[in-house]
Amino acid sequence: MSRAFVVALSFTLGLRAALAQPCSYGGWVGPGNYLLTAQYYSPTGPSSCAASRDAWLRYMPQTSGTLSVTPTNFDNSGMLALYASCPQGPGEELFCIPTPPGASSGFSLTVQPLVTYYLRIGMADFGDYAFTIAGPPAARVVGLDGAAGQYSSIPEAVNAAQDGDTIVVLPGEYPGDLIIDGRSLRIIGAGASQTVAALSFVDVYASSLRLERLTFSSPNPIFAGGSHVTARACVFDGGVGAGGGQVTTGSTADFYNCVIRNYDFGVYTYSATAVTLTNCTLVANGAAVYDNDNLGPPVQLTNCVVRNNSLAFDGPDASSTVATYSNIQGGWPGEGNIDADAQFVDPDGADNIPGNLDDDYRLASNSPCIDAGDIYAPAGAFDVAGVPRVVDHPSHSNTGGWPAAIDMGAYEAQPPVCVGDLDGDGSVGIADLSILLTVYGTMCP
Repeated sequence: MSRAFVVALSFTLGLRAALAQPCSYGGWVGPGNYLLTAQYYSPTGPSSCAASRDAWLRYMPQTSGTLSVTPTNFDNSGMLALYASCPQGPGEELFCIPTPPGASSGFSLTVQPLVTYYLRIGMADFGDYAFTIAGPPAARVVGLDGAAGQYSSIPEAVNAAQDGDTIVVLPGEYPGDLIIDGRSLRIIGAGASQTVAALSFVDVYASSLRLERLTFSSPNPIFAGGSHVTARACVFDGGVGAGGGQVTTGSTADFYNCVIRNYDFGVYTYSATAVTLTNCTLVANGAAVYDNDNLGPPVQLTNCVVRNNSLAFDGPDASSTVATYSNIQGGWPGEGNIDADAQFVDPDGADNIPGNLDDDYRLASNSPCIDAGDIYAPAGAFDVAGVPRVVDHPSHSNTGGWPAAIDMGAYEAQPPVCVGDLDGDGSVGIADLSILLTVYGTMCP
């Protein structure tokens, strides 16, 4: 029997939008009042949570808190079900309750931040289904597929965002440009290898901006004026022939587990700016840091790898740079600092052309940066690739702390899973034999 199914979503402001199925393409919602209208050309309605005649809604809270879903009126009997992930089969719901006509009971539970919850409305053949959602404010979701996210571009979400909002960017490459003025925002990607912000520029004025798990692929990097910018697990890549650098003026900028590469200046500071870099890798720049700021505190680096740049530090105030537990080409005074080949896995990438996104600055297993960082530095639980921090490498002494040491740079080396793959490149070859011969006969720690 042929069947048509129409579902409409009505906000209290009168906005109406079509809902799509399956659950992974349901409409995004937040706290508010909703009205669903259904029409079936079919003789029967849903009889259980496994029913197929459903409307799906998605909710991603910005913070933890209590989510409550309360029906205010169901013209006909139906079902309310909530899932913590898009279900693959019956019986996976957190809650599933019948909603008889005129129902007013619902459910509530504690929700976790930035987790997608799926609300399923199982409806009868026809009627209006009104309900209220109460809980933490919802994140704004960006996706390349218009049905996958509320917004199709990062600038669109930023322009709509309120002060204090979180913007979640799904995997993909997103063009555009950003101007953020007078707001506090948090922008989170799916991982630096998955979410690429190919933005022409990012200008931040009198704002607080947190960037996490993103790659910024742009010759014109971030400009921050009178702001506080925090970047975690991000890659900033200017590409071949890029100019500029991450510019800060009258601002505070903190970088954790970040890679900054392929700029004239990796970080450029002036006019009362405070910059810290913790567990960062600064490579293939003209100068890793250009300090032109005689009014602010010195640039501070901890657990960083500063290699393969034309200069490590430059500018009128470069000599004031403070670095500890870092590998700096040319050497630099400071506790725990070294000057040695970092032994990157593949710094010019699979195409053997430096300056591309395939350049691999992970640490090979013979890198002197492994287990050589300051264990007390606030690097966070995961590196730029999303793998755990503070992983003890059995072939290295813990020179940076006890009982375990963190690695220098944005990447935490993982012990090889392939027996004999000592350099971590995924195969056993001459390079691995060379490492073995180098350490042959020495005592293990």
